[in-house]
Amino acid sequence: MNTACFTTFAGVMLIISINEIHAQSAKTPLPKTEDIRMFPGNTPNISNQRFYNFENFQGIISNSAKYFIPKHDNQKLKQGNRVKFALEGFQKLDSIIAEEWNDSLSQWFPSMRDIYTIDDTYGNTTLDLTYRWDIFSGKWDIMDKSEYLYNADRTHCTHIDSWFIENTGKWEAYTKYEDDYDSKGNNIFDIIYNWDNTASQWIPWRKSENIFDSNSHLTLITDLAWDTFTNQWIGNGSFKRELTYDIKGHCTSNVTSLWDNTTLQFALYDEELYEYNSSGEKTLETHYRMNSTTSKWVNELKFEFTYDANGHLSAGLYKEWNDTTGKWVEYGKEEQEADANGNVALWTIYTLNNTGKQWFTNRIEEYTYDVYGNYSTKIIHNHAPVQLTWQTNRFTYYYSRHNLTGIHNISENYIDVYPNPATDFVTFKLPDNYESATLEIFDNQGKKVLDQNLPGNGQISLSHLRKGLYLYTITDKVHTYKGRIIIK
Repeated sequence: MNTACFTTFAGVMLIISINEIHAQSAKTPLPKTEDIRMFPGNTPNISNQRFYNFENFQGIISNSAKYFIPKHDNQKLKQGNRVKFALEGFQKLDSIIAEEWNDSLSQWFPSMRDIYTIDDTYGNTTLDLTYRWDIFSGKWDIMDKSEYLYNADRTHCTHIDSWFIENTGKWEAYTKYEDDYDSKGNNIFDIIYNWDNTASQWIPWRKSENIFDSNSHLTLITDLAWDTFTNQWIGNGSFKRELTYDIKGHCTSNVTSLWDNTTLQFALYDEELYEYNSSGEKTLETHYRMNSTTSKWVNELKFEFTYDANGHLSAGLYKEWNDTTGKWVEYGKEEQEADANGNVALWTIYTLNNTGKQWFTNRIEEYTYDVYGNYSTKIIHNHAPVQLTWQTNRFTYYYSRHNLTGIHNISENYIDVYPNPATDFVTFKLPDNYESATLEIFDNQGKKVLDQNLPGNGQISLSHLRKGLYLYTITDKVHTYKGRIIIK
């Protein structure tokens, strides 16, 4: 599922997540990870669905600032080194521990912890427990939980969030998600419910219907709200997003429309356009806002990105449109450093002061990874402009190896792959009786560089990939085929 151009827009939804531990201090419905991810890439599977916005709970970054930070496909929670994943088995995330740095005492103090229970058959999370550290007792206190129930073919998931009531010693449910997936794993439909204590029943709140093209690219999102008076889905407070892609599968535009209560129709609101270099890396992201008076698009934001010789994002420049001067004005920038495996090791965000003449560092993120490419630690330094101090949080990830019994068997059957070495195209010749198959290609660092349905003739364009060694995985309803291709 390609969500490389999920948008951010103010006043519609929360639009950030660093994919950390979830916590919620008020009894309000929790936004889904797919809808609030600041750094979208391929949508995570259900087992990663509950990485909610821990930072927002801790006040690490203000809501108003989140809209002005761009999104990156390579800046997301890693799914692991897929080469090692394919060869050595499934790395299960067991827990995450969050800590806060105390400057006065010069030491880390625990703050929150998530513990996950996984279904070894398919690798889906079935239970997620969240704890808060009690500084007085020196113990972890249970805070809330998420439970996941799946149907037999994994095309439906019911996810219920509950919190623990200390006074009664009982769990109280507050939010439920009903998600439907197609045979390719695309999330095509979901409903969010709130628990009504008075009526003792679940009340619908939001509904999202998603449409994908034949290559599993998300092309349309329609979000509707539930009217408790008429007991039906309505457009009031709702939105829709329309996404388009080029021939290489890159998202080129993302148009958001909001519901207009006067015309009772969706009205254009926001547009994002994306440009890429010959290697498929996003170089420009431009935001426009619809002027309701002139009915024309007007400039709003612009993000420009540059990459090093290895294709790793090295710098980004943020600009906003100044109506008075009629020019783009810089307001922020970023710098990234990659480790030897191409993973982001350091990410720094700067903003200009009020005079627009001096850059100030306001956010630093440091990452380390295990041998599978999964996060090992993440340290976030965030500058508090009011207190003029730094707030530092550390997240430590713990994994264990699991062999799944319900996934496709790895096939040793021979398939023709030609030409190999290849230049512009390669053809995968599967057995004649296969119905449909999905192709994934990974570079020698385990980064997924292609994910699409295998066409009937088996021919795939490689023109956007650099020379080198790649691994492929082809999955149909019965088998999984793996091998290597060389691009020269």
